[in-house]
Amino acid sequence: MSRKKFLSSIIDKCDNYPIIFTTGYTCREAYNIRDAANHFYMVGSMGMASSIGVGLALNINKPVIVVDGDGSLLMNPSNLFMAATLDTKNLIHIVLDNGSYDSTGGQPTIANDFNFEKIAKSIGYERAITVNKLNEFEAIIENELLDLSGPVLISVKISNEKTHPGGRIELSLEQIYKRFNEFVVNM
Repeated sequence: MSRKKFLSSIIDKCDNYPIIFTTGYTCREAYNIRDAANHFYMVGSMGMASSIGVGLALNINKPVIVVDGDGSLLMNPSNLFMAATLDTKNLIHIVLDNGSYDSTGGQPTIANDFNFEKIAKSIGYERAITVNKLNEFEAIIENELLDLSGPVLISVKISNEKTHPGGRIELSLEQIYKRFNEFVVNM
């Protein structure tokens, strides 16, 4: 399955909740699928999407969705420990795993040497699931949005096909922050 299909589903299913998209092609493709005020695009901060997600999850009582990539999560895996240790019951951490640093030229990651599901479970995530079918993912995300007994990690195996994510994000960092902050405050 393609990243675009999973991103489209995430955007549709989570449109009432804050979503933090990791840097690179993931945030660019999300922006080009459908830009919205509930989207926080991590422009230029690889490995930090889950840090923002954990901080937000500690401060609101609604689901917080983090859309990470395998390369980005491997850049800063300590965020898994932070999410598991702190009270982030409302954190839904989605890892789109294509086994490559797609945004920087498609170099392979070391994700094949790691099982994100097993790692998350072993450090204290309430649930960790690996999926590769869209219908499986959609059933899980719908349930997790109602459950809020996480943190939960959903590792999504996506294809490594070379697709263009669309144009760059045409919002300034300040615009992204202000719009997202207003969305969160008014939820």
